[in-house]
Amino acid sequence: MSRPWSDDDVAALRKLWKDGVPVRKLALRFRRSQSAIRGKAVQLGLKRPVPTVPAVGETEIHASG
Repeated sequence: MSRPWSDDDVAALRKLWKDGVPVRKLALRFRRSQSAIRGKAVQLGLKRPVPTVPAVGETEIHASG
């Protein structure tokens, strides 16, 4: 049977997941399997942050010369 998640662990998982910490590192941090981490994230409805990509024209291009 799996070990229950404490309120502190759930709060930490929410923050670290939002920060984009890889599942492998979360598994080591919480001493649980990667499947357990993913399963809890799904159960909590956690979504990974979408990386921001600069819009066209926002990136400056410098020509060296």
